Amino acid sequence: MRGEPFQHPPVYGEHDLVENSVASPEKWIEPERRKFMVITQDGYKLIYNRNHYSFELYDLKSDPKELHNLFAQMPEKSTRMQRLLGRFVDIVSVLRPADADEQKQFGGADDDVVVK
Repeated sequence: MRGEPFQHPPVYGEHDLVENSVASPEKWIEPERRKFMVITQDGYKLIYNRNHYSFELYDLKSDPKELHNLFAQMPEKSTRMQRLLGRFVDIVSVLRPADADEQKQFGGADDDVVVK
């Protein structure tokens, strides 16, 4: 508004998915629960896969379909994004009520994000 460049704040999101798998028409396999935490900033997207404790980093400007994981190739950017994600997780964890939907649905507390 004052002619200064605008830096978009980071965007944080969580995705929790429970899928039933079918081994055969008469037998169901235990549901699989997949949990992801995501943060985007400056055209980059970091995905934390809570099931496998792994990270993926994408440059959305040059790779909008997220085909090339840059996490290992860009260690400085990866570390900055991990720290940013960790701060959001800390804030969300403190503000999340004890009876939040995830607690009711799955009966457990959140896992911690591993930040180097």
